[in-house]
Amino acid sequence: MLGRRRRRARLDEPEALPLAVRIGLDDSLRTYWLARADQHTKDWYAGTRIAKFPEDLRVYEHLLWQSKPNAVIELGASAGGSALWFRDRLRTLAAYGRIEKPRVVSIDLDVEPARASIGSMPFTAATPIRRIRGASSGPIGARC
Repeated sequence: MLGRRRRRARLDEPEALPLAVRIGLDDSLRTYWLARADQHTKDWYAGTRIAKFPEDLRVYEHLLWQSKPNAVIELGASAGGSALWFRDRLRTLAAYGRIEKPRVVSIDLDVEPARASIGSMPFTAATPIRRIRGASSGPIGARC
């Protein structure tokens, strides 16, 4: 509409782009790293918080393509953004015929934030994300 300004998105909204990391030539590598770490913890994927560096997601993409896993087990769910990202990547691999029956299992002490964020996302019946309440350290099979 003419005459109307688009409302600026806030950083706590999924529509907001991550802030650009600006660094001077005299700044330290530590300064740059801390700025990048701060940036990636404020990012979103499909409307859900995700705390991954974009470079890491690209590496995961290659690893998934090459290794053709039917399942990904994630230790530490947080808001569930990376579980959702892995689910979508596995669905894509299945669409290309590289895998069958994609599955994502996400384990965390508190699965409620992930359940709230991704529980109502579409396609959950086709490729569910299984959330398990449990510790990611200690003996195999240990439960909280």
